[in-house]
Amino acid sequence: MKIDRRTIKTRHLIKRAFTDIVHEKPINKITVKEIANLAGVNRSTFYQHFKDVYEVHEAILEDFATEFIRLFRERGYQYHKEDTERSLRGLINYMQDNEKIFKILVRHDESVLVDKMSRKLIYYAKESKYEGYVRNPEQFVCAVYFLMHGIIGLLKKWFDQELDYFLAEVGNLIYTFIINGFVLRNQH
Repeated sequence: MKIDRRTIKTRHLIKRAFTDIVHEKPINKITVKEIANLAGVNRSTFYQHFKDVYEVHEAILEDFATEFIRLFRERGYQYHKEDTERSLRGLINYMQDNEKIFKILVRHDESVLVDKMSRKLIYYAKESKYEGYVRNPEQFVCAVYFLMHGIIGLLKKWFDQELDYFLAEVGNLIYTFIINGFVLRNQH
């Protein structure tokens, strides 16, 4: 189904207006009128694209998770250390480049973001050649959820400035945990 440029532009304006407003107040306090006014559209135009404020939030979440998986695919992720590191760095950079949206999504419901991204990653793994690497599908699902919760939680702490690390160091920690496990020892 092909969507025309006007529709894409209008949806983008509405989502951007929502993103700007949600920094000022919680979702349940945002009105369609506020979003429409900031987006420069009337309310009937808003309702042609979204049924309510929550659907705008869901569309932003879907866009974020879809782009995450697109980058994952684009980087040609494989189960090799070098590819894991390259993919992970690209995904962390994506989250950093989209920090405003990432913060909105984790602030309002981190578990929904983790679930959406995990489901997309599991679906992608099932439709791709990764199944040859997965010996136990149930354990794979558990591992994906475990890793996504950890990665998103750690990045949230960094974005909230609760970690005294550079982003590259956070990426290195995540990479180390994935490749080497959680064995922590002092480096001499």
